[in-house]
Amino acid sequence: MNRGVAALSRVGDAWDGVVHAVVGTPSRLRTALAIPRRRRIALVMSVVMLVAYLAAIGDLAFSVSGRWAGAPVVQAAWERLFSVRAPYLFEPVLAVRTPYAALFLSPVNALLGALVAALVGANVAVALAVRDTSACRVPPTRGFGRLLGVLPAFLLGFACCVPAFLLALGTGAAAAVLPFVVPLRPVFYPLTLVLLGGALVWGGRRL
Repeated sequence: MNRGVAALSRVGDAWDGVVHAVVGTPSRLRTALAIPRRRRIALVMSVVMLVAYLAAIGDLAFSVSGRWAGAPVVQAAWERLFSVRAPYLFEPVLAVRTPYAALFLSPVNALLGALVAALVGANVAVALAVRDTSACRVPPTRGFGRLLGVLPAFLLGFACCVPAFLLALGTGAAAAVLPFVVPLRPVFYPLTLVLLGGALVWGGRRL
């Protein structure tokens, strides 16, 4: 077999491996979510991520000085449903204010944030499943020995969530003080989805 044929064979094997991993990810995710404790932790992390995302893009805001004390409690502007504020950011159509907190609701922003939050929750559930699986494979030891045995799987699994927090950084208030981040805004959201999806497939292969 010449080198060209061998190279093509390796590429084909790698492609088959990727397709097999992607196809098998839903079933591995169901396995990871079969444990109630993992479901609860994944749900909490998803909610935290969604709240952080909405706060980062300014759709959820807080004020210790009560800046919205004199503002209307509810305002609606449904005609701005698809009005774009910035790449992957849309204008709010409903504002609900209290003196110390305000929600500027954009259904599209909420949907985009929910997608990221769901991927974060799925990654966390898979990371916990990988950690539990690794713990079962480590020979019984005491104290720090067992902890060190499962630590790599635990840290590598949760590293998948870093892109989501970078997304919050890139689309949020930090962009106002970090001008070099602004041109990268169109890239942040799709890149985050790709990285979270890739991390989910990669983590699922380890189950």
